[in-house]
Amino acid sequence: MNEEYNKLPLKIILDVIADFMELDEEHCYIYNQKWSIPKDGKICVVGSMNASKIIANNKKHTKYNNVFTENLNLRQIQTMELNIFGYDLDVLTRKDEVIMALKTDKAQNTFENNGFYIVDIPNNILNVNESDGAKILYRYVISFSDPKDL
Repeated sequence: MNEEYNKLPLKIILDVIADFMELDEEHCYIYNQKWSIPKDGKICVVGSMNASKIIANNKKHTKYNNVFTENLNLRQIQTMELNIFGYDLDVLTRKDEVIMALKTDKAQNTFENNGFYIVDIPNNILNVNESDGAKILYRYVISFSDPKDL
């Protein structure tokens, strides 16, 4: 993966969750159209960005040693979603770990060091379980906002 991909707030959030919950890349990733549920049925966390709202877009010119520089600043709020799912009953007992992972000091420091923060750590987990043939796909959704400075 390229360096820019690893700096995405959603990727950083998922890395924090994967580290806390001891999940591998197959079980914690950014949503894409090619995703599929791992065959082992264990807990997975998939993140997606649902919306982005620009709240400020500023330009400032500075002069230093007779050289003019244009400085751009963009401030936005991103709404993100984490889907927690799997066929294993482990999903029922471990879904709360996702929220705990976001609240740790290590997570907060990681977010701050990468120039973003989560306004309110979510405390609601929406149950969206569904039937998949003879099996039940245990599935939960957490939504939250992240103000991002670029």
